[in-house]
Amino acid sequence: MRKLVRLRALLGAAAVAASVPASGEWPQHLGPTGLGISPAKGVFAKGLAPKVAWRASLQTGDGAVAVAGDRLFAIAVDDDADYAVALDLTGGKELWRVKLDALPPNSANVAGLVTPAVSGGKVVTVSTHCQLRAHDAATGAVSWHRDLKADFGVPAPRACTGSPLIDGGLVLATLPGKDDAGFGAFDLATGKTAWVAAGKLRSHFGQSSLATLGGERVVLVNHAVLPPPPAEGQRPARPRGGVTALRVKDGAVVLSHTLEEGFGWAAPLLLTADRLAYFTFNELQLFQLSREGAGWKVAPAWSTTAVAEGHNPPFVQDGVLYGVRDDDLTALDFATGQVLWKHKMYFGAAFALDGHLALVPRTAGLLQLGKATRTGFEEKGRLEVLARGPALGGTPVFANGLLLLKNDEEVAAVRLN
Repeated sequence: MRKLVRLRALLGAAAVAASVPASGEWPQHLGPTGLGISPAKGVFAKGLAPKVAWRASLQTGDGAVAVAGDRLFAIAVDDDADYAVALDLTGGKELWRVKLDALPPNSANVAGLVTPAVSGGKVVTVSTHCQLRAHDAATGAVSWHRDLKADFGVPAPRACTGSPLIDGGLVLATLPGKDDAGFGAFDLATGKTAWVAAGKLRSHFGQSSLATLGGERVVLVNHAVLPPPPAEGQRPARPRGGVTALRVKDGAVVLSHTLEEGFGWAAPLLLTADRLAYFTFNELQLFQLSREGAGWKVAPAWSTTAVAEGHNPPFVQDGVLYGVRDDDLTALDFATGQVLWKHKMYFGAAFALDGHLALVPRTAGLLQLGKATRTGFEEKGRLEVLARGPALGGTPVFANGLLLLKNDEEVAAVRLN
């Protein structure tokens, strides 16, 4: 391992108010908050002095890792197949590896996009070939297996990229059907179907998120509406994206809205109790929610091209929304969408952690730590973490006192003080 470059942090050792131990798990896509940010407090109570705890070779795609107890779980890929993998969180040693499936034809660019979900001693995976499995977290042995293609009449070449979620003893997953991909829930203990969303809901490439909307647990599904076939000699129109909120316990639709234009694969997010965000490949569209009878009214709040879908979702901190687009970390006023400032970071991820920001440029292998306010970003320390060149993969994860970063060739664990 080449020499790691460390700069002394400029933070003092002042105590953080209302601090609690910086520990916890990251059980699935977008973590324990469902927003891709860490709820940990007191992380920097002793200052900031980052150092690499370990690095391990792991060939993956853009899916993130999941963490439970002393284990890290990921989907690994090679040229032919994908695999469920468990690593020891304390040192990065590979504990088990289970082959999932051969990759479908022409799917190399979408392989490894899934993040596993872990709960109750089970690790749930979805392979690129649309096979849903629950594994024993200790050994990797398959507890149950659902063939989403055979069970729901899917054409054989189709690929799956949506990450499974677990909530209330249910596994929530996209169902890649023929004309309407759909969405369903399965019993975590047995794999039996609990419910399938009614109506046409095409969602098999999009990610989903969990939220509490009006006191109910819902899964926010990124759906797509396909245009009619073009007339002879005409270009096909582009699909339109949207969000459908399904009640977790029974799959009932409590909200559905389709964009006038735009489409993306990122999960819609309930950023506040009444503000819903949808990320297209080119912009962020923010919507205001209000009760309307038994359902919800969706009205545009503002939109911006300053941030868009990326390695991890934009997030709100102290009334400011932070997100990445192209080379810039951008700060926007959350109430109005007005751009406050931009900071050059050469694409990558911006991760919120205990009042700080962790910036991870896409190919530089660097971790930059600092504070952001309405007036700008102040770097407090940086560390060379990953090899330069390979592309950043997945959302950064903070669990059990470690910041976990990965590119498509390795994963690294960083202690922050």
